Amino acid sequence: MRELIAVVGRLLGGGGTRVLTPLGAGTDHLAYDVDGEFVLRVRRDRQAADGPAGDGPAVNGPAAIRREIRVLDAVARVSPIPVPEVVAAAPDDGLLVVRRLAGTSLLDQPCPTPGRLVGQLADFLHAVHSLDAGLGEPDEQPLAAYLAEAVAALPRITPVLSADQHRLVVDFLSRTPPPEPPATVFCHADLGAEHLLAGADRTRLTGVLDWSDAARTDPARDLGRLYRDLGPSPAARTGARLTGTGAGDLVARAAFHARCALIEDLDFGLTEGDHRYVAAALARLHRTFTGAPPEHG
Repeated sequence: MRELIAVVGRLLGGGGTRVLTPLGAGTDHLAYDVDGEFVLRVRRDRQAADGPAGDGPAVNGPAAIRREIRVLDAVARVSPIPVPEVVAAAPDDGLLVVRRLAGTSLLDQPCPTPGRLVGQLADFLHAVHSLDAGLGEPDEQPLAAYLAEAVAALPRITPVLSADQHRLVVDFLSRTPPPEPPATVFCHADLGAEHLLAGADRTRLTGVLDWSDAARTDPARDLGRLYRDLGPSPAARTGARLTGTGAGDLVARAAFHARCALIEDLDFGLTEGDHRYVAAALARLHRTFTGAPPEHG
């Protein structure tokens, strides 16, 4: 911690000792509040290097941070919802400092009326998905691979599932994934409740965080997190606003991504000991696995 304080002090300047308070941890990063004004994100593997020429940058390498800075600049120009402003960075040290946005995450304080967020989310996704897809690295993992990852997590999550929950999950894992997307666009790609900030009344979105996973991928990836965290109906309504009457295939893939992502979140929460993710996943499991969008297979 002393090393981080010293590095942040050098990055931000201005003298004085910076106060760092842990905010949370994700798969790839740790986050700290800095003086109540900034957020420091630290790469878990600070020794990660970029991949060899021709293989693209490593997920956690310095090039990934530089790419995220470019992404944030581009998104800020079009997004109707604020995104973090980069104030300092040390990509080779795995550090990024952004100005703290107002609001509290929907993971920590859920919105009791998520349908009221549909218009804001549709406008946001329309703006983001319209950006140059080349901003993000291609992430064209087939749906069968997502399903395989979920199958691999089943033994780890089974101990906390009720008999009914286990039946729903196993039934989903035995099914054939929906057809692959016809096209890919630039996406946030991890648009979960933990990355959506809202004001005190929980009806106005005040920020969208963590663009480290932004990629050129299936737009259902973004819609799927909303399906999981806000519910099938708000997600379907958001999808309809994005595509008009032909949203069925998009929402079907979103349902698939939602279920895989819920399993991933539950596995992550159990592995990391983060009860927020475990509690949220278990509370939303029945709704997520019994939603209205059609099943395939």
